Amino acid sequence: MKSLKSFTSQKALKDYVKTIIDEIQIEDDIKNKYPEHYKFFCELFTRHPNATEKVKNMNNLKIVHNAINPKYFELQILYDDKRVEAISYNCCISGKSKDGLKIAMREAIDDQIQTFRNNNVRICQLCNKTKGQFHIDHIKEFNEIFTEFFKEYSGNIPTIFDTGNANRTVFKECDKEFRNLWSQYHAKNATLRVLCIDCNLSRPNKTLRGLNNLNV
Repeated sequence: MKSLKSFTSQKALKDYVKTIIDEIQIEDDIKNKYPEHYKFFCELFTRHPNATEKVKNMNNLKIVHNAINPKYFELQILYDDKRVEAISYNCCISGKSKDGLKIAMREAIDDQIQTFRNNNVRICQLCNKTKGQFHIDHIKEFNEIFTEFFKEYSGNIPTIFDTGNANRTVFKECDKEFRNLWSQYHAKNATLRVLCIDCNLSRPNKTLRGLNNLNV
């Protein structure tokens, strides 16, 4: 079994984790069927920013298809009380939590993304490609709209979130007003378009941006 100390970069560690996941793929009993890999993952999970709570009463580990994009896999912890909860290996590798506020704000406008996706044909608005994978893209960057919203908003900003479907961070019911204000602002200020995956990711400083760039 490799030790975390043997990796000289986060990229090398991530590549190794992905190799293990690709090797095992779908499995609900890693502890007993892949004990060496299970020990490695237990060590990896100690790097999670919420490791104390995340691995408390951990009983086993499984790999399943990601509920949002089945093309990818995700790790899920099985607990003594039969609970099952996803754990991000990227958070473990980086040691940093995801931006819960931004993720929840993306989730809050997902209905707008889905409506646009359903009402527009699959043709790239930059290269006119009609086959392959497509993303729904913000012409004005999501991050720019996000920043401009907070220049106008002066109320309380949510800091604690719930977990929704597919382990997505969502706003709590008590923050419904904030969610609605943001959703309305986004609907008024965002302009969307369909791009093929190649055009979307070749734009300057682009990566797979958040949870709204699902394949259509």
